[in-house]
Amino acid sequence: MTLAERGGVVLLGRGSPIILRPERALRLLVVAPFETRVERLAAGRSISKEQASAIVKRADVERNEFLRHHFGVVQSDATLYDLSLNLGTLSLDAAERLESEALHDRFPHGASA
Repeated sequence: MTLAERGGVVLLGRGSPIILRPERALRLLVVAPFETRVERLAAGRSISKEQASAIVKRADVERNEFLRHHFGVVQSDATLYDLSLNLGTLSLDAAERLESEALHDRFPHGASA
């Protein structure tokens, strides 16, 4: 039995919204504007904004290429997700509340139901 089949887990990974059965998962897309991601990465790793920008750009290209190559989809396809959270406009607390409410609404008897 896989983790996804057992339930009660959070999977973060490229392709998880395609791999996981929609009836057994809450599929989230968490996004933030490019500059926000660069600033947070630079601060978190104590690197320059130029270094952070290169890392974010490379990660975006690699992520999109992986999804296109392995699954024939693009990350921005909203139909792959049940909920999209923009951390450029939402606080982490607000995003967590929305995710929690969506999870409880979607699986009122528990995530492994």
